[in-house]
This record gives sequence, C-alpha cells and structure tokens, in this order.
Amino acid sequence: MKVVSVEEAVSFIKDGATVATGGFTTTKVPYELLHALRDR
Repeated sequence: MKVVSVEEAVSFIKDGATVATGGFTTTKVPYELLHALRDR
C-alpha cells in the first residue's frame, strides 16, 4: 500500500465520480478527503 497526501488522493478522483466512505457514525470518516473534494 502506498501512502499519499490528501491532495494526491483527490487528484485520482474524476469529476462526476461517485465516492462512498465508511465509518461508524462520525468516527473513521475521512473528513480531510471530503473537504478537499468539496474545495477543489
């Protein structure tokens, strides 16, 4: 597994893509990733 920055991870996600996340209520939700997607 390769560890990448949030910015690099977001660059792999194309416009219009559907993104699903997992988590138990509000724990383990990748908020930084979701915020970066929102802000790009």
